[in-house]
Amino acid sequence: MISGGFILNLLEVNYLAVLVATAVTMVLGFLWYSPVLFGHAWAKQRNLKMDEMSGGGPLTYILTALTALGGCFILALLLTMGTETTWVSGLAVGALIGLSISLKIGMNYLFENAKLPLYFITVGYHLVAYVIGGIIIGAWQG
Repeated sequence: MISGGFILNLLEVNYLAVLVATAVTMVLGFLWYSPVLFGHAWAKQRNLKMDEMSGGGPLTYILTALTALGGCFILALLLTMGTETTWVSGLAVGALIGLSISLKIGMNYLFENAKLPLYFITVGYHLVAYVIGGIIIGAWQG
Protein backbone atom coordinates (compact mmCIF):
# COMPACT_ATOMS: atom_id res chain seq x y z
CA MET A 1 0.00 0.00 0.00
CA ILE A 2 1.47 3.37 -0.96
CA SER A 3 0.72 6.47 1.06
CA GLY A 4 2.40 9.81 0.38
CA GLY A 5 5.42 8.16 -1.22
CA PHE A 6 5.91 5.77 1.69
CA ILE A 7 5.26 2.09 1.32
CA LEU A 8 3.40 0.22 4.05
CA ASN A 9 4.41 -3.41 3.66
CA LEU A 10 2.23 -6.06 5.29
CA LEU A 11 4.84 -8.70 4.46
CA GLU A 12 7.47 -6.95 6.60
CA VAL A 13 5.30 -7.02 9.73
CA ASN A 14 6.56 -9.51 12.29
CA TYR A 15 3.23 -10.91 13.45
CA LEU A 16 4.78 -12.84 16.34
CA ALA A 17 6.29 -9.58 17.63
CA VAL A 18 2.85 -7.96 17.34
CA LEU A 19 1.32 -10.77 19.41
CA VAL A 20 4.07 -10.54 22.05
CA ALA A 21 3.71 -6.75 22.22
CA THR A 22 -0.05 -7.19 22.60
CA ALA A 23 0.43 -9.65 25.48
CA VAL A 24 2.91 -7.28 27.15
CA THR A 25 0.41 -4.42 26.74
CA MET A 26 -2.25 -6.49 28.49
CA VAL A 27 0.07 -7.53 31.34
CA LEU A 28 1.25 -3.92 31.73
CA GLY A 29 -2.37 -2.76 31.97
CA PHE A 30 -3.10 -5.37 34.62
CA LEU A 31 -0.09 -4.23 36.65
CA TRP A 32 -0.59 -0.50 35.97
CA TYR A 33 -4.13 -0.48 37.35
CA SER A 34 -3.42 -2.94 40.18
CA PRO A 35 -2.25 -2.11 43.71
CA VAL A 36 1.27 -2.99 42.55
CA LEU A 37 1.53 0.28 40.61
CA PHE A 38 -1.22 2.90 40.28
CA GLY A 39 -4.43 1.04 41.16
CA HIS A 40 -4.93 2.78 44.50
CA ALA A 41 -4.26 6.24 43.08
CA TRP A 42 -6.49 5.57 40.06
CA ALA A 43 -9.32 4.29 42.26
CA LYS A 44 -9.00 7.31 44.56
CA GLN A 45 -9.17 9.72 41.61
CA ARG A 46 -12.28 7.88 40.33
CA ASN A 47 -13.85 7.93 43.83
CA LEU A 48 -13.81 4.15 44.00
CA LYS A 49 -12.55 1.65 46.54
CA MET A 50 -10.20 -1.05 45.31
CA ASP A 51 -12.82 -3.72 46.03
CA GLU A 52 -15.29 -1.82 43.82
CA MET A 53 -13.01 -2.04 40.81
CA SER A 54 -14.30 -4.55 38.33
CA GLY A 55 -12.40 -5.93 35.40
CA GLY A 56 -15.64 -6.45 33.55
CA GLY A 57 -16.79 -9.62 31.90
CA PRO A 58 -15.14 -11.78 29.25
CA LEU A 59 -16.30 -9.47 26.44
CA THR A 60 -14.43 -6.57 28.04
CA TYR A 61 -11.20 -8.55 28.03
CA ILE A 62 -11.72 -9.74 24.46
CA LEU A 63 -12.38 -6.21 23.20
CA THR A 64 -9.44 -4.86 25.22
CA ALA A 65 -7.15 -7.48 23.69
CA LEU A 66 -8.41 -6.60 20.21
CA THR A 67 -7.76 -2.89 20.74
CA ALA A 68 -4.27 -3.67 22.04
CA LEU A 69 -3.69 -5.94 19.04
CA GLY A 70 -4.86 -3.22 16.67
CA GLY A 71 -2.57 -0.63 18.23
CA CYS A 72 0.44 -2.96 18.11
CA PHE A 73 -0.31 -3.90 14.51
CA ILE A 74 -0.50 -0.25 13.45
CA LEU A 75 2.79 0.40 15.25
CA ALA A 76 4.39 -2.52 13.39
CA LEU A 77 2.95 -1.31 10.10
CA LEU A 78 4.31 2.19 10.64
CA LEU A 79 7.72 0.71 11.32
CA THR A 80 7.73 -0.78 7.80
CA MET A 81 7.84 2.74 6.37
CA GLY A 82 11.44 3.35 7.40
CA THR A 83 14.56 2.15 5.70
CA GLU A 84 15.78 0.30 8.78
CA THR A 85 13.80 -1.07 11.71
CA THR A 86 15.61 -1.40 15.04
CA TRP A 87 14.66 -1.30 18.68
CA VAL A 88 15.67 2.39 18.64
CA SER A 89 13.36 3.25 15.75
CA GLY A 90 10.65 1.21 17.47
CA LEU A 91 11.19 3.16 20.67
CA ALA A 92 11.04 6.47 18.78
CA VAL A 93 7.89 5.63 16.81
CA GLY A 94 6.25 4.12 19.91
CA ALA A 95 7.05 7.27 21.91
CA LEU A 96 5.64 9.51 19.17
CA ILE A 97 2.42 7.49 18.93
CA GLY A 98 2.15 7.42 22.73
CA LEU A 99 2.66 11.18 22.97
CA SER A 100 0.15 11.84 20.20
CA ILE A 101 -2.47 9.68 21.91
CA SER A 102 -1.70 11.30 25.25
CA LEU A 103 -2.25 14.76 23.85
CA LYS A 104 -5.51 13.74 22.16
CA ILE A 105 -6.77 12.10 25.36
CA GLY A 106 -5.92 15.38 27.09
CA MET A 107 -8.60 17.10 25.03
CA ASN A 108 -11.23 14.80 26.54
CA TYR A 109 -9.90 15.32 30.04
CA LEU A 110 -10.09 19.09 29.61
CA PHE A 111 -13.72 19.00 28.54
CA GLU A 112 -14.58 16.44 31.21
CA ASN A 113 -12.90 18.64 33.83
CA ALA A 114 -11.09 15.52 35.03
CA LYS A 115 -8.39 15.54 37.66
CA LEU A 116 -4.82 15.99 36.45
CA PRO A 117 -3.43 12.96 38.35
CA LEU A 118 -6.03 10.75 36.66
CA TYR A 119 -4.91 12.08 33.28
CA PHE A 120 -1.26 11.27 34.02
CA ILE A 121 -2.10 7.73 35.19
CA THR A 122 -4.15 7.10 32.05
CA VAL A 123 -1.75 8.56 29.50
CA GLY A 124 1.27 7.17 31.31
CA TYR A 125 -0.02 3.67 30.67
CA HIS A 126 -0.48 4.31 26.94
CA LEU A 127 2.89 6.02 26.58
CA VAL A 128 4.77 3.23 28.36
CA ALA A 129 2.82 0.52 26.49
CA TYR A 130 3.67 2.04 23.10
CA VAL A 131 7.33 2.55 23.98
CA ILE A 132 7.70 -1.05 25.17
CA GLY A 133 5.69 -2.33 22.21
CA GLY A 134 7.87 -0.28 19.86
CA ILE A 135 11.04 -1.72 21.35
CA ILE A 136 9.73 -5.29 21.05
CA ILE A 137 8.44 -4.89 17.51
CA GLY A 138 11.41 -2.84 16.35
CA ALA A 139 13.90 -5.38 17.69
CA TRP A 140 12.13 -8.38 16.18
CA GLN A 141 10.99 -6.81 12.94
CA GLY A 142 14.35 -5.38 12.02
